[in-house]
Amino acid sequence: MGGMLGGGVLGDNADRTAGVGSESISVGGGSAADVSTIALGKGSIAFSDGGIAAGVELGSGATLLEGAFAGTTCLALGPGSAAITLSGVAAGRGALTTSTGGTSVGGGSMASDGSLDASEVLTIVNAGTSGYTTGSAVATTASAGTGLTVDIVASGGIITSVIVNAVGSLYKPETVVTITGGSGDATVRLQGRNFEVNTAVNATALGSNAIAAEDNAVMVGEGTNSTANSCKLAGTAIIDTKTPSSASDTGTTGMIAWDASYVYICTATDTWKRSAIATW
Repeated sequence: MGGMLGGGVLGDNADRTAGVGSESISVGGGSAADVSTIALGKGSIAFSDGGIAAGVELGSGATLLEGAFAGTTCLALGPGSAAITLSGVAAGRGALTTSTGGTSVGGGSMASDGSLDASEVLTIVNAGTSGYTTGSAVATTASAGTGLTVDIVASGGIITSVIVNAVGSLYKPETVVTITGGSGDATVRLQGRNFEVNTAVNATALGSNAIAAEDNAVMVGEGTNSTANSCKLAGTAIIDTKTPSSASDTGTTGMIAWDASYVYICTATDTWKRSAIATW
């Protein structure tokens, strides 16, 4: 496919789905772009206005990790990353942002409540050995996430189709989910495109496997923050020493400082109080 007015394509099987003059660019086999978007790498998809997706597929067949997936004015960087909601950023393998204005940085990080999109078709990894029958709201199990049920179609005891029923929460891209019943060995893999755009805004997750799941929640380091308007730190916070010069030293309410003898807290503008510390 050759270049087109206002945009272009480069690489085997590269594709630009938008019309003439849409100013979109696709680079790499199998990539695709919409209006005013950029898609870089095999399997990357920039599917809405102003999206930038850069990341390639890893693996093949049932083990495939899809490329980056970016929505309206979103940026997705890394294989399996997905920034779906307005102005979201996801950077790192399997990073996910479904929070409006949210940011996730680090492999497996999520600015998202981790719920899936209802009626989404899931990728089958193992169709099962035997005993599965067509049914709805079938329970699942997984190493991360809870509450997902699926509708399945089966033939001869083998699953042929899996669709999300109940969306669940706190799931991650790349998670392999086991479908109960039958021989108990049927599995599906979750991809970034399977996740639901949620109503959380400005969530920020920093660090590998950090999850910020509510409005204005910040999670730093591995762990989950499900409390709105709060910041949670995994592990131990390290704060440099500082000694206020006096009880009326410059300060903003809520500041905390310490030295070898005291912990100091600013309780009002330019007002410090302190408490002595000792060994124990």
